[in-house]
Amino acid sequence: MKRSTEHERIESLLRRLRPSDALLVPNGDDAAVLRGDPRPLSISVDAAVEGVHFRRAFAPLDVLGRRAAVAALSDLAAMGAEPTALFAALVLPRDFADEELELLMGGVANAAREVGAVVAGGNLSRGGNLAMTFTVVGHHDGAPLTRAGAQAGDGLFVTAPPGHAALGLEYLLRGGGPVDAEPYLDAWLRPRAHVAEGLRLVGRAHACIDVSDGLAQDLGHLCRASGVGATLELPADPELERQAARIGQDPRSLRLRGGEAYGLLYAAPDACGVEDAIRVGTVEAEPGIRGAGDAPGFDHFAEPER
Repeated sequence: MKRSTEHERIESLLRRLRPSDALLVPNGDDAAVLRGDPRPLSISVDAAVEGVHFRRAFAPLDVLGRRAAVAALSDLAAMGAEPTALFAALVLPRDFADEELELLMGGVANAAREVGAVVAGGNLSRGGNLAMTFTVVGHHDGAPLTRAGAQAGDGLFVTAPPGHAALGLEYLLRGGGPVDAEPYLDAWLRPRAHVAEGLRLVGRAHACIDVSDGLAQDLGHLCRASGVGATLELPADPELERQAARIGQDPRSLRLRGGEAYGLLYAAPDACGVEDAIRVGTVEAEPGIRGAGDAPGFDHFAEPER
């Protein structure tokens, strides 16, 4: 039996979906954009599964619940949508206590509140491992951001430092880190949805995607959608290099392959006034990603469980 990669499976599924006039943005972006009256709506769904996306030993349940909800809300940020509502479908182990459920949902509610959305409903079911699936809804006051539209000569910018969340995860997998590793642990445990940055990019950036599967891989998605190529030119990050060496990790691999940062990667003539944006490369007419080496990103069907 054939077992394709995650993105091969996604592409196969997309080929089976019929085009629809109801969609303002075709299938395959960070969120579906539905034509609405008076405003278009972005809708996305994302799951976090125990043993695949997280371990309960990593943090209290409110931290893990908030983080999982942020991952879903980040898709709306990448589209330049303003979040409106979040729906939570939870699979709970049989021994999951009421107090644990309240703590988990407290974190989810905090994530929604931070971006001006409400938890509007959901579903409960029993299963072997804790799993959280979130459907998020946002509206557009301007044209949606998409992965398509990057132009040769554009700069490539990110709104979260590449590799910081990936390094934090490596520390967590080792049971924690020293005091000076806290910023990296927080980058993985306590990300935020970069909604304000996404809204600022509307009408300014030519293309945008959130960095969930790794900088090199997500840049590849953006370039293929735009019909362009790029050269990556990562600025130095001496502290990350020092921390990575401490635990025997390749800092360049962390920065190119490490995902789950949930910042935005965008192509634009300049930083578009986004505070703390980091330039990481240049869009070019020739297809292909240069400067990335062999840096595949996260693949659900190739990665070991956590």
